[in-house]
Amino acid sequence: MSWAQSYPTQRVEGKDTVVVMTIKQAQDINTVFANQKSEIHKLNQDLKGMRSVADSLATDLIRTKVTLNRTQQNLIVNELKTQRMLNRQAQFFFGFWAAFITYLELTK
Repeated sequence: MSWAQSYPTQRVEGKDTVVVMTIKQAQDINTVFANQKSEIHKLNQDLKGMRSVADSLATDLIRTKVTLNRTQQNLIVNELKTQRMLNRQAQFFFGFWAAFITYLELTK
């Protein structure tokens, strides 16, 4: 085994453990940490964007439900108004018909 293959090594100095490695190994580790830090930052940015989209969709869903409820209420009110109008027309027609029949009976 060559001397360079024995790195990284650990040794105890006082109460601490010290890791001894080559400059290349340290640079490789620092590159990995920098890449991971960059990836974490990118993922956090993506998460913020996704949360923003989710919040927007939730708001749109609530607005849509409110609009749907209002529309359903308006349809019910309009249906009741239509039924009242038809009932009044029917009452008027039958009142007229009854008066006409009575007139025919009286004029016999």
